[in-house]
Amino acid sequence: MTTILLLSGGSLVGQNILAALYGRRQNVKLIATNSKSDEPSLFLYDKVYLCPTLTTHPSEFEDVFLGILNNESPDLIVPCRDEDVYFLAKFGEKFPEYKYKLLCGNKMVADALVDKEKSANLCDKMRIPFAKTILADSQRNALNTFMDGFSFPIVAKPVRGFASQGVYLILNSDQMEYFIGKKDYIFQHYVGNSSQISEYMESVRLLGLPLYHSFEQTKVSIQGNISPDGSILGTFITLHQMMNGKSDKVSISNQTDWLSQSNEWTSVFSENGWRGPINIQCQIDENNQLCAYELNGRFTGATHARLLLGFDELKLTLEAWCGMKIQVQNLKNRPEIVRKTMQNTFLDIEQCHLLSESGTWP
Repeated sequence: MTTILLLSGGSLVGQNILAALYGRRQNVKLIATNSKSDEPSLFLYDKVYLCPTLTTHPSEFEDVFLGILNNESPDLIVPCRDEDVYFLAKFGEKFPEYKYKLLCGNKMVADALVDKEKSANLCDKMRIPFAKTILADSQRNALNTFMDGFSFPIVAKPVRGFASQGVYLILNSDQMEYFIGKKDYIFQHYVGNSSQISEYMESVRLLGLPLYHSFEQTKVSIQGNISPDGSILGTFITLHQMMNGKSDKVSISNQTDWLSQSNEWTSVFSENGWRGPINIQCQIDENNQLCAYELNGRFTGATHARLLLGFDELKLTLEAWCGMKIQVQNLKNRPEIVRKTMQNTFLDIEQCHLLSESGTWP
């Protein structure tokens, strides 16, 4: 029996891992930590530990985490959120005896993965094209240079953020002025088709603001997987048609030049000490080239979609990190497009109370 511990197992990433392992758990014990008890997917694990929130109580979380390691002796520890990735990278330096069990790489890269300004600097160092980025509290002359020869829109993002929360499209200098000086924000050149935004704003001028609105374009997602010894287990490129900030349709990209590029980029991350999953989100720039704008060092909310499309990253990971063989998921007809839909799941209040009151389930 192989024991796998998922940090933030109730997250969307955790749900994707559960789905990707569905029907293939005969020799796997799945354990999860989570900071909230009212997530239905938690009760699909074999065991759950309720933990303090890592972002606000890191030392308390580490104490609980060490207790879980002593109790369960997991063979592999999988981060499901960005803050989990950084925590495990630091933990591996502090407790090197656990490092071979942590699905992540070194602290230097992990720090860049959770900090968007450092992401830009790291990609610049590794010669990976990345959207031009600057801290919002930079000197005025640096901000002027950043905008030199570049027109609006630009993007304002939290330095450490996720799921597009707190992200704004800046359309003029007055709006930019509001963010200048904020220590927790970055400005980033907008990569993609800006004419769509101009057309939308003109419709707002004529018709008014729609009650619900978002700017949706197709993004390119590169998912790499690096073994503990640094060899590349695989890369996979998908196109994501976005709807309300989330992937609605996921399809395979078969562009050979992109595949060659993704292999090179994944290899560069390996050379810089990263291990496990690496996700590079891109748009197509004005030169019709891939340009990265965000990095993640974990599985993602499209892990199950990639499995359905033919990339079994869980199987690759378990074989490389645990020496474990799991069955191949054979589909009669391999799809070309996966549609991501909502699913209603009932919440068992008694189970939630049990987890909340005792701290563990079952």
